[in-house]
Parts: sequence; C-alpha cells; structure tokens
Amino acid sequence: MKTCDAYQEEIMDSFDETFYLSDDLAKHIENCPSCSIFYKQLKALNEQLEMPKPSIEIDQDLIQNAVIQGRKISETRSVIRNNIAFILLAILVFILAGLVVGLGYGMALIGLQIIIVFVSPIIIPVTIVRQLKGARQ
Repeated sequence: MKTCDAYQEEIMDSFDETFYLSDDLAKHIENCPSCSIFYKQLKALNEQLEMPKPSIEIDQDLIQNAVIQGRKISETRSVIRNNIAFILLAILVFILAGLVVGLGYGMALIGLQIIIVFVSPIIIPVTIVRQLKGARQ
C-alpha cells in the first residue's frame, strides 16, 4: 500500500505533466485529509503562478516543403553516385577492351561480343523464369 508521501509525489507529478489524476489517486485525495489539503494548496499555487503559455504556430506547408526538398537532394545525390559508378565502370571496360585489342586479341573480343549480343536475350529471360519458379516454391 502506498504512503501519503508516495501519493503526494504522484500529485506533484500530475501537475508537472498532464494534470491527470488516476482513479486510485483521486480516491485517496477524497479519503485522506492530509493529501486533500496538499492537493488544494498545490492547485491554488499553480493557479496563482500559471502564466499564459505562448502558442507556437507550426507551419505545416513549410515543414512539408523542407521534407520534399530534402528528398529531392537525397535523390539527386543518389543519381549522381550511380552515374559516377556507371562512368567509372564504362571507363574500366573500355580500358580493358583496349588492352585486349592491343595484345592482339581483337578478333576474340569481337567474337565474344557477338556471342553476348545473341545469347543474352535468351539467357536473361530463362534465368528470370527460373528465379521466379524458385521463389514460388
């Protein structure tokens, strides 16, 4: 069972936060003269000290515009990162192709490209279908 000190702490907490009294606390205040006096004194003091609280207007449009701009910046950065990665990969492929041609394997490179051009349209759909069948099982 709670002591009056515990209930008085709870009364003070209710004034600090939400001004909500639990059913248990409200019943105790009704039945306990000491806590009832404490509650009434604290309530009177609170009314004397209460100052008008400034209302802060929140501009939802301003917040929404800031969020939209943040998303645009994030998307732009992502696109830039992807473009840089693609450019670096393309440069690497061209350098490797140049090295292969420079070493005298130009005909082999052309043959490989022809195989890729004709086989990829067949292999890619087959691979996708297999993955979808595997995912269903």
